[in-house]
Amino acid sequence: MGWQDASRLRALIGASQAGSPADHAALLTLAAGRARGLARASGARDCEAAVQQALRLIHALRRTYHPSRCPLSWLDALIGRALSRAPGVDAALRNAAPPAREDPMRA
Repeated sequence: MGWQDASRLRALIGASQAGSPADHAALLTLAAGRARGLARASGARDCEAAVQQALRLIHALRRTYHPSRCPLSWLDALIGRALSRAPGVDAALRNAAPPAREDPMRA
């Protein structure tokens, strides 16, 4: 997913926050693919368990997204938080410094 998809993701999150079941399902489907790729790259022993944890976190915290922020940074932060707790995740990822805050002017 590239920055060109940010507006689509922003719209999905907004519609999900507004209560659209179809858009919420689309958001979680998109997030599952991204989480799956990141889980494999991180060395998680049970990728699907890590993906499910990420989806639960995204569902529970979807109201924390604000449209003025970058949607990809928000999504990646939640996925990273879930993966950091997954068994077998590479120690380098677990001990990595938190990412720098995104520049809201570039979102």
